[in-house]
Amino acid sequence: MTRQGRPPLGLYSIGVRHLPPEQLLPWAAAQAVPFVHLRGGPRGHHLSERAPAELAAWRALADRTVPVTAVTADLELAALLADDPAALAELDALAERGGSLGARAVRVLATDPPESWSRSASARLRGRPLLIEPHSPDWFTPEALDFTDRLLDLLPEAALLADSLQFDRCAPAPDRALADRLVARAAAVHLSDRGDGFAAPGHRLLLQAARDAAARGAQIELAFEWTGADRSPATCLARYRQAITWLGDTW
Repeated sequence: MTRQGRPPLGLYSIGVRHLPPEQLLPWAAAQAVPFVHLRGGPRGHHLSERAPAELAAWRALADRTVPVTAVTADLELAALLADDPAALAELDALAERGGSLGARAVRVLATDPPESWSRSASARLRGRPLLIEPHSPDWFTPEALDFTDRLLDLLPEAALLADSLQFDRCAPAPDRALADRLVARAAAVHLSDRGDGFAAPGHRLLLQAARDAAARGAQIELAFEWTGADRSPATCLARYRQAITWLGDTW
């Protein structure tokens, strides 16, 4: 496989606490961050509760500084597939407000794999540019991945967000075949550091799968996710720069 140059590495805003978008975006631009994934649920910037004028100001700022290419929700996929009205309403609001910021997708968490889904729920989700993030060991089994394939076949605008820390820690035995299967349905990969860096094998396996998929023409967005104890801008930036070095050495 031909080696390509290092791709751009965005930043997930979870890595910086207490920095609202009007400060986050200029800060990210000053550090040459190419794009941001914005934490958009109630545990983040709670976009569904923001006034239109505030969102418009953030969008104008993003256009001048750093684009917001995805937002993350604190929503569980199982609730959406169960046709939970509150979850679906929150998704609708977050998708609309995220889109107003320029985001192309909304990330939802996949913690408990549902055994089935309602037709009305799948119809409601169709057309939504979802990023589904497997977030527990139950999602890294052959049966769960078969379920994922069937669901994504019904939702052509949806894809996976593959998180390197989740893959390393939750997969029963992280290997290249499993990494390839995840990346084959992924539109985004988070290089995720909780404080241990990327020495564990799952990080490298997932990144190498993304590298080879990109060489075949896949469009996969890479972003850095810092979830260590110190979420100050200085510490997040230091870890982000370490991630860029590791990415360049590994890609």
